[in-house]
Amino acid sequence: MTDDQLTVIVGRLAIEAGLDAVGIAPAEPFTGTRGHLEERKAAGLHGGMQFTYRNPARSTDPSRTVPGARALVVGARRYDRRPPPTETGRPQAAIARYS
Repeated sequence: MTDDQLTVIVGRLAIEAGLDAVGIAPAEPFTGTRGHLEERKAAGLHGGMQFTYRNPARSTDPSRTVPGARALVVGARRYDRRPPPTETGRPQAAIARYS
């Protein structure tokens, strides 16, 4: 099976599973992103987020998490952007809607 055929199959399966969009990209290091993360971390602009900022080299290089990875498959799903109804007329959620 060729990479193009596999891409079509993965895309079709993702849509059938309920995703609204799917993309496939090479599993190459995100060198530009790594630089930005390191700058933000050094400036204290990471808000305590350890998952991404603890080790920017690992967070931006897919092969450090999955050795031998060739591609990244990314799926997206829409979410309702209307504010939830409230009894008081004020927002009640303290968590981002996308969470």
